[in-house]
Amino acid sequence: MAMGQIHRIMPNVMSEKSMRKPSGTDWERLRTMQDEDIEFDDDSPRTQPKDWEGAKITLHNRVLGRINIKEAETPPEDSSSLLRLSADVLAYFKATGPNWQTRVEDALKEWIKAHPLA
Repeated sequence: MAMGQIHRIMPNVMSEKSMRKPSGTDWERLRTMQDEDIEFDDDSPRTQPKDWEGAKITLHNRVLGRINIKEAETPPEDSSSLLRLSADVLAYFKATGPNWQTRVEDALKEWIKAHPLA
């Protein structure tokens, strides 16, 4: 299963200045912390993006937004490549109308079937 991605990121609204009382949080350490610096255990397990779907983002009991997770898109199986064709071959396939590139692909697949590699 593909890992989800956070679709919407809220601005950094949480800061020591925005809180009524000093928190005792080392904000500089928190800002520079990397994922590998986080310690996980049974009381604070690692979470997945799906665990946060629909979570409310609040500040002083005011809802600022909700987390919306978008599944990562599956990369296409096709890849893009530059293929040089002679002018007459290109003109022929273009004259067949929309989706002419698919017909070029189909013709090449037929050729591959008729001429398998040893």
